[in-house]
Amino acid sequence: MPQQNQTTPSSSANTNTPINTPKSKRSMTTIIGIIVAIIIVGGVVWTMNQPKDIADNNGDAVNTPSDQVDDTTPAPEPVKSDGTIITKPQPVTPVVDPVTGQPKCVVMGCNNEACTSSDKPVITACVVLPEHVCYKTAVCERQASGNCGWTQSAELQACLAQNNK
Repeated sequence: MPQQNQTTPSSSANTNTPINTPKSKRSMTTIIGIIVAIIIVGGVVWTMNQPKDIADNNGDAVNTPSDQVDDTTPAPEPVKSDGTIITKPQPVTPVVDPVTGQPKCVVMGCNNEACTSSDKPVITACVVLPEHVCYKTAVCERQASGNCGWTQSAELQACLAQNNK
């Protein structure tokens, strides 16, 4: 029987190693997992450093840097250079006196120091003055002039004189 030449493929002819071996699949999965974890952590850190939306006194959103405000800090009030706080008049629904047909007189202001018609809101400086204690017991009503005002009783006048030094 004649001998046949058997050739074996040389090892130099097939130098490429397969890419998808079990070990390289594990390495690729690990690398992808690390990349995903880095993206998630980066997103969380980025989100935490974004400005928070808080509402001012009118309910409008105000962006304030997160390092200046926490959840318990009230919205900042506008302040004048002398330290007085500026307030905006709140919308008022006039209350009409059924007898006169005119808007009722109401007490307003940061310290309840203003007596005005319910259809005319006022803006007052939020400064506590000694004479403001006098208005706690004073009567706010329509005066002879037709305008709302504090009735100048003897008690109110004495209190104002004493606290307006």
